[in-house]
Amino acid sequence: KQAYVQIVNRSKCNLVVKFSGKKFYNLDVKAMNKNFILVDKGNYKLTTMVCDAKYDTAKGINKDITISLNSR
Repeated sequence: KQAYVQIVNRSKCNLVVKFSGKKFYNLDVKAMNKNFILVDKGNYKLTTMVCDAKYDTAKGINKDITISLNSR
């Protein structure tokens, strides 16, 4: 029913990753660190700002995943 989502932040900026779907979640990830959240399985739009770069993607989360975010 739930899936583990780990966000690895490889940038020098703190992130707030927003999950929008049938439920809504926010996950804080400190610079050069990682964090995780348990979400209900389903389709989500993930958005954040990695320093000055916008990150925006759609993900079908049906199993445990890891997402790495880098700054350029």
